[in-house]
Amino acid sequence: MTANTGIRPLGALCASLIGAAYGPTTCVIVAAAGFLVQLLTILLSPVPRLVRLPTAAPGADVSQGARRVSDQGAPGLAAAPAGD
Repeated sequence: MTANTGIRPLGALCASLIGAAYGPTTCVIVAAAGFLVQLLTILLSPVPRLVRLPTAAPGADVSQGARRVSDQGAPGLAAAPAGD
């Protein structure tokens, strides 16, 4: 999530610089090319072929990650029970 939301200000900065230097048409073309690169990256990755989410490796401690997500107060997630 941080990678997604953390890059937005950088994208806005690049868009403003491109728009100011080359105009809005070029800015929209560059944005469309960027979206195309994102699409191709996803389509060429293993993600479209996933049937279900992969399970954790045997012995992997996944409880800490679940607690961190629920501690952030994400909507619809209950806090992990104490003592797990």
